Amino acid sequence: MNPKYIAEESKTAPVRQLEATDSKTWKKGEFCTLASGKVGPISGTTGGTAIYGQFLEDQDTATSSSTVWVRVL
Repeated sequence: MNPKYIAEESKTAPVRQLEATDSKTWKKGEFCTLASGKVGPISGTTGGTAIYGQFLEDQDTATSSSTVWVRVL
């Protein structure tokens, strides 16, 4: 079983603001991937995907061309 969230945020990993994948939502603490310069949530059907970071805020509404804060793991 692969966890999609971690309870405690790392205070030492770098924080970056990056462009997000269009039409996706996520919760604070959810792991993300980096593809084509954009971060997006890890889907349940994505196998063997490398974790890039952790979202630092919720995105409850799917948008396009948004920038988000990510803690790089």
